[in-house]
Amino acid sequence: YGSFPFGGVGDPTLSQIHKAEGLHGKRARARKYNLDTATDVFVVDGTITDLQLGITVAPITIESLDAGAFVELVPKIRILDVYANADLTSGTRDQDAPVLVPLGIDRKKDLMLVYQSVGRFDFGAIRKPATGTLTINTVYRDSAVVSTSEYTLAESPIGYYVIRFTRDQRDTSGRLMRIQVDMTSTEFARPSDVVKFILTDATFGLGLTANAASFTTAASDYAAVSYVPHGGLSKRQPASDVLNFLLMRGAVLDRNSSGEYTIAVDKSSLHTNATLQLGL
Repeated sequence: YGSFPFGGVGDPTLSQIHKAEGLHGKRARARKYNLDTATDVFVVDGTITDLQLGITVAPITIESLDAGAFVELVPKIRILDVYANADLTSGTRDQDAPVLVPLGIDRKKDLMLVYQSVGRFDFGAIRKPATGTLTINTVYRDSAVVSTSEYTLAESPIGYYVIRFTRDQRDTSGRLMRIQVDMTSTEFARPSDVVKFILTDATFGLGLTANAASFTTAASDYAAVSYVPHGGLSKRQPASDVLNFLLMRGAVLDRNSSGEYTIAVDKSSLHTNATLQLGL
């Protein structure tokens, strides 16, 4: 809840709010900023549930719902955001093609022609792991395996990986052939690592705060049952859909008193065993 002061009846900002329609139910972000320390005291995403227009102030009530944060699409970065001249007619992607984010072993992912010049034809784009390594296992051209002598894994000037050819990947009719890739990233060892990445990463994920201790415990719990992540983010979709798929073995997300997201993996130690006695 907050009140926004204005200069008076003729204030142009207040006039614009008066003209606004249908603000109830809209998503909004409330931010309290400490000017002395240049830091956020808190940032809350929520829904406008009440708006009252006064003479000099406009009190707005924003109701914070956890679900509101999870409707954001991940991954956030699209190829158009990275390469302005990407050829979106290549491959089988739609007009909202994202940068690929491998989470383990990711197979047969379509790549776009993102840059071309004389003797250089880059297909991608693939997120560069923050830790660990990215290995290209196989590259396909119209489903046929491409010789490793024809391409290299290269880092673009803006920090993304691409598969770089020295020859144009078009057939004799001028059709751009379909380029796909099998790849393996070692950045994420457990499903909980991926959940934490999606929650906290500001570039590809939601930019939220996670409790490190709970995710360390969850990683240990997953290690005990040999759960490892596979696949990757190759299509922009609501974060809630992705997280529900990753919360394996009955894992649940919650928030602690500090507003940090926590994770708990379902296991026997979380349940109280009832004492049963048979007989008369």
